Amino acid sequence: MNATIFLIIYVLFWLFSLLIYIQVFKKFETTLIGYLMILYGVSGIFSIWVVNQPLYYASPLYRFDIISVLPLLYLWACVLLFASPIFFFRVDKIQRILLTSVYNEKVVKNNIIFLITIIFICASLISFYAMMPNLKNFSSVTDVDVGTLNKQELQLENASHLFTNPIISKFYNLYKMLCDSMLCFAFYYGIGGRKKLAVLLFILSGFFPIIFGIANGSRGAIILSLMSIFITYQIFKNLLTTSRRNQIFKLSLVLVIIMSIPLLFLSILRFGDYSQNLVYEIVRYFGEPAVNFSSELFEHQKGLLYGYNSFPYFMDISIVDRRILTQQIAGILGYVFYTFIGNLVIDFGKFSVFLFGIGILFISLKTKLFRVNSGKVSIGKIILIQTICLLCFQGIFCFSYILNPMALIFGIFIFMFLDTNWITFFSEFFKK
Repeated sequence: MNATIFLIIYVLFWLFSLLIYIQVFKKFETTLIGYLMILYGVSGIFSIWVVNQPLYYASPLYRFDIISVLPLLYLWACVLLFASPIFFFRVDKIQRILLTSVYNEKVVKNNIIFLITIIFICASLISFYAMMPNLKNFSSVTDVDVGTLNKQELQLENASHLFTNPIISKFYNLYKMLCDSMLCFAFYYGIGGRKKLAVLLFILSGFFPIIFGIANGSRGAIILSLMSIFITYQIFKNLLTTSRRNQIFKLSLVLVIIMSIPLLFLSILRFGDYSQNLVYEIVRYFGEPAVNFSSELFEHQKGLLYGYNSFPYFMDISIVDRRILTQQIAGILGYVFYTFIGNLVIDFGKFSVFLFGIGILFISLKTKLFRVNSGKVSIGKIILIQTICLLCFQGIFCFSYILNPMALIFGIFIFMFLDTNWITFFSEFFKK
């Protein structure tokens, strides 16, 4: 009963935050922060449902009760602190998108950006070609008793062809690194009138990740890809004509309906013998992060991993080793969702993560780094905001850059390269 009350308070904090946001801006779609509040609020509602199910207390995921509302309020505060740049980025004020803020536009467009685009297209096609056998193999699992299949075995089997060749593996990693940024360029070129290039980039950066997710038997990859498309569309929405918005809406509706079929199928594969409780398992998927954070992590973490949990790629350890280290050092389950804040806390501690969030808020308040100036914004700044949005939105489950940290680094790099106003902003910041 106490867990339910604490989670209700958590949901009410998100509701009040949303109401205050609407009261301040008078318009819901002024920024994307409203969608973020709804996402975490709905997840909190799912959490309430989860902790009131007997199946939850009978599962190995349940070890501790939520004994205080403090962890949930900490999670609420940290998410808003990390998302503060989204709050200050007014998408309704965007009137024109520039390729760069300082450099000669033709030089950048015809050389660096064009080269990156070509590299991305090549990496996409090579990765897709390598993935084709996986799609054929996946189609055959419908003839197998899904109760005998295990998610990890299925994904390893389907991914084996892709990663046995080190050259193809490098191209695939390059594709993943550039994918989210190229989705922004797809919208940018579409608005600029280069429709054929825009359509090609959208297929490669928006649709291909979903195909790859299906081929690897990963529901998470499909969901995160749909989130990426939604976020990027919302950033560019005000620059699209009404007819183009309607076209995208209809296309998205068809895409969601089509994708619901493999999502349902993969869910059945994922839970095997527990597929009779499919509704509970799907709801738990969205509702467990806040529960795990407040019951398992916040009160019972023993040690810090200093990057091994959130950045195993740089630490040169496997996902299996990451989970083992999390259980050995932190003393908590290493295979469940804790939200992106939770993953960072596992690595750096509650105080450090909160302090870092305060730093992000301070920069957002004291500089114009995340603001739209005079209706103009560079594509570099949009990519930076998209990167922050993906961190926070996809972070409803976990730190989404665990397996692809280079995408995070590239998003920051492309911003610093294309929008050199950040130098001016920080110069003014330190003068103050």
